[in-house]
Amino acid sequence: MAPNGPLNPNKQYGASDPLPMLRLVVYDRKTHYILRAASESVELAFTQKPHDHNLDSAVDAILTDSETTAGIKPPKAP
Repeated sequence: MAPNGPLNPNKQYGASDPLPMLRLVVYDRKTHYILRAASESVELAFTQKPHDHNLDSAVDAILTDSETTAGIKPPKAP
C-alpha cells in the first residue's frame, strides 16, 4: 500500500510524489509470525493500459523473487 504522502506537500521543502507499492507478506499459519515479506514499486502511469502493464510487472517481479528465495524453479515461458 502506498503512503499517503508528506504532511506538507510543498516540493520546495523536499516533498516528492510517492510511488504505489505492492507488498507480499507470508505469515506462519499457526503463530501468525511473518515468515517472508517483499515489496516492489509500481511504476507511475497516466493511463490504464500502461498502469496495468506496470502492475503486472511488479507482480511478476515479486513472485519471481519469492520463488527464487523459496528454491522453486519458475516454469519456462511458452
